[in-house]
Amino acid sequence: MTIEDNAVIGARSVIKAGVKVGRGSVVAMGAVVTKDVPPGVVVMGVPARVAYSRREFDAKMKAWERSGA
Repeated sequence: MTIEDNAVIGARSVIKAGVKVGRGSVVAMGAVVTKDVPPGVVVMGVPARVAYSRREFDAKMKAWERSGA
């Protein structure tokens, strides 16, 4: 398993042996990663699949923080 710089790994996620998590990617909580994760994306689910780009993720997080949720 290789986790590159600035990757975020959520709690209780599982990353199988030999899988590479790309630079700046996010692995959501509880995701099961069975294949390499490209750089700059967010993956979630069982098995993990690309949900959206890191840029979209950052915009959603900023909007959530502004809403006071």
